[in-house]
Amino acid sequence: MLPLFIFLALSTIECILIALVPAISLLTTILWGATLIIAGTYVSRSQLFIVFLTNLVILFILLGLNGTLLFLLFFGLAGIAMSYLSNCDNNYYFIQRSGVVTVLIGISIFLSFFYYGTDQAGLPEQEAELKAYMQEAIDNFEEYDFYQIYEEQGITKADIEESFNDMVTIIFNHLPALYYVQGIMVIFFMLFLAERVSQTHGNKRLKKQPFVREIMPWQVVWIFIAGLGLWLWGREQASNIYYAGSNILAIITPIALYYGLSVVLYLWSKTHMKKNIFFMIFGLFFILIFTIPFIILLILIGLFDALIDYRKIRLQEEV
Repeated sequence: MLPLFIFLALSTIECILIALVPAISLLTTILWGATLIIAGTYVSRSQLFIVFLTNLVILFILLGLNGTLLFLLFFGLAGIAMSYLSNCDNNYYFIQRSGVVTVLIGISIFLSFFYYGTDQAGLPEQEAELKAYMQEAIDNFEEYDFYQIYEEQGITKADIEESFNDMVTIIFNHLPALYYVQGIMVIFFMLFLAERVSQTHGNKRLKKQPFVREIMPWQVVWIFIAGLGLWLWGREQASNIYYAGSNILAIITPIALYYGLSVVLYLWSKTHMKKNIFFMIFGLFFILIFTIPFIILLILIGLFDALIDYRKIRLQEEV
């Protein structure tokens, strides 16, 4: 019974912090999810459901029905699902994929109500908040005489304000991508933290491959291609098709970047020049000078490796 009380106490404290300290809610959400995942490897299924139920009751009391539902759609359901799957003794990557799918479904449900609900009340409010934030930035520009600096370079106040308004439009039209990327990152960190803590305490049920042995699911590449097609198709009119494509690209790009870095580090580990200080300095200098092209290269490497499996990771898994 001791593990039950420990995980019940930890998750309860984390739920209270999530509700009462919004400034660190993302961090405490990651800690909460990691706690549940670890709990799944220690307690029985019935005890795990006691933890789930207790957490939901606390969140309902502190956040109300709407707040609890919002939390569940964004992070809660995915955290609970990964905890349940860890209790069923599933492997790290099955839990990870299931968590990502759950969070994508949850956020999609939220966005369906947000954009296509009966009154669409959230749209004007969100846009108004963004405009208010940008107006505050414009006021700060004026207060600290930043306008004068730009005017000396031939950039007028009207140009700066137009740039801020364009930025509001871009952010507003890419809110779905921001929500999805945030959700995916939280899932990754929940599971990664749970695995690190478990390994530290000798619990081998959650076992992650070294970073250089990770590969992006090949299906993600075709989602990227579909997004690219939509982006190109609707580019001339900047229609909903265009923004659907650009949101997909914005979601997949950081994922491909992550796995592209895995491939590059794998290649680096195999080279004989990795201990050559001059080669290292040259590599860092190259990255600093060509940062954007290097990032694009990493993204392309991540995409192509998912298809060709240069490191033969999937073949080794089958064997």
